[in-house]
Amino acid sequence: MRLERLDTAELPVSVGPWTLVALLGELSAGRVFRAESDRSGGLPAVGDLTVIPPSLLTSPGARDEVLAELDLARSLVHPGVVRTLGCGEHRGVPWCVTEPSSGVTLQEVVQGAGPLSPRQAMDVGVQVAAALAHAHDPSGRPALLHRGLRPSRVHLASDGKVKVSGFGLGALPASGGLDGGRDGAPWASPEQIGRRGLGPGSDLFSLGAVLYYAITGRHPFKVERAVPSERVGEIVRVLARGEIFRRLDRRAQGLSGLFQRLLAVDPTARHPDAVQAEQAMRQLRSGLRTGPGIGALAAQVA
Repeated sequence: MRLERLDTAELPVSVGPWTLVALLGELSAGRVFRAESDRSGGLPAVGDLTVIPPSLLTSPGARDEVLAELDLARSLVHPGVVRTLGCGEHRGVPWCVTEPSSGVTLQEVVQGAGPLSPRQAMDVGVQVAAALAHAHDPSGRPALLHRGLRPSRVHLASDGKVKVSGFGLGALPASGGLDGGRDGAPWASPEQIGRRGLGPGSDLFSLGAVLYYAITGRHPFKVERAVPSERVGEIVRVLARGEIFRRLDRRAQGLSGLFQRLLAVDPTARHPDAVQAEQAMRQLRSGLRTGPGIGALAAQVA
């Protein structure tokens, strides 16, 4: 029995302290199963187990890099982070378990109910930035970059809380479409596309792209370009033309200033860290028109 080719008729199947009981779906990172634990070591009763296909780990050292980042992700304990409960290998196939996903994703909200209001988007941005700030903080453990922030990994609950999933999966290679991977198809910064000089600002660029999508319902840059140099060139051209910033200011005055920093080509021109990005969004949010909260949106789509 190969875990990555597991047939649902073979369930239940034991993987470490977890028993796979149902297939939930397939994402770019692999197939996701609902799993029940043996309750050892204080494990919760259920989790979502992702099977990472070996086909995604063909480059030298990829398996070790992924497992090391997943292990580091287990140390993230924050209200805005979907907890990583465990990781390991089963007959050479890596897996990880997270707390069960709840609510709906930002991608589902935009596709089901349309773009968010600027204030709703800032509500999301403030909470995502707080989660990134926690992961980037090296106090007591190594800092962890997300490297894969996208609308499908931002989860909105009916109580208005937002959680970010996917920490520890940033080392996986890219796939196309809205659910892209490591080199930014299509949410990453120019330096991440070129795979050089990554830092906290790389995640902030991705946050800017995700929030632009939340407000407008569209990605700020064309996503069909496969060659990294062409994709970076497209980012530079779009930012230079400035239409995306004018579009934002038509939604609410002052949005363009925030996004000009988040989406700056030069990482040093972005906010110095996620804490300051969060503060900037809080300040901008205070001047925006109120309306239904993001919890109401999540409930509408769920």
